[in-house]
Amino acid sequence: MRIPFETVMKACSLPLRSVDTRFHILWLMLAVLTMPSIASAQDMSPAHFGDRLVDFMARLDLPATEEGKALLTQCASEITESGQFKSTVCYHDEENSEVSRLVRREVLNAVRGLRIEPAIVGGTAVPVWFNFSVAYRQTGDNQHVEVFENHLFNRERLGLNYTGAQRYNLASWRCRGGRGLPITVSVNLSAAGEVVDVRPSADGRCSRSIVRAIRSSSFIPARLNGQDVESLYMEVFFY
Repeated sequence: MRIPFETVMKACSLPLRSVDTRFHILWLMLAVLTMPSIASAQDMSPAHFGDRLVDFMARLDLPATEEGKALLTQCASEITESGQFKSTVCYHDEENSEVSRLVRREVLNAVRGLRIEPAIVGGTAVPVWFNFSVAYRQTGDNQHVEVFENHLFNRERLGLNYTGAQRYNLASWRCRGGRGLPITVSVNLSAAGEVVDVRPSADGRCSRSIVRAIRSSSFIPARLNGQDVESLYMEVFFY
């Protein structure tokens, strides 16, 4: 925010009897000038593959599978400020477990060392939790691969080609005596990225810690055709 120089000079030229008011005005001006800006949804850009999608798909060496059989691998990863994948996890279809495990391995190998466009908030790159899916189907000798920057949870309302919401300001959580079990957290988000409600798949101390971390985090809202939209965000935590 810019305060005109003339306004500052007028405040400084107040009569001596108004000295308290003068300094009060100057203090308020300084407070406004130094106040940290709060990013609005318009100041945010989600992490996305961009031009690197071609590189990602070229790295995939997917196995042959049953004719016409569709496989879906859902993955999530932290995308760092430099656009690197970190702590990537993928979930595969147990119905076709062997091939699904091979697809999962290929996806994990493909993102290793890959850099994509990082998320931007208020003009600064920030780490975010990024959800993406790889759909794979074989027809004859042809392999059909599609990549979606979401987990398809909003497909009935938003279709397939939207960018899912992304969590940033990644607050930490704690759970003692972890057993490596998953807790899925469902979060309804407004078009401004505000948390409407949070629903964990289990009760208990660990879930409460995760819910606090979710509510302490911030979100870049889901985006469809360049517009921010309401969405369901889901994230899996292992405790």
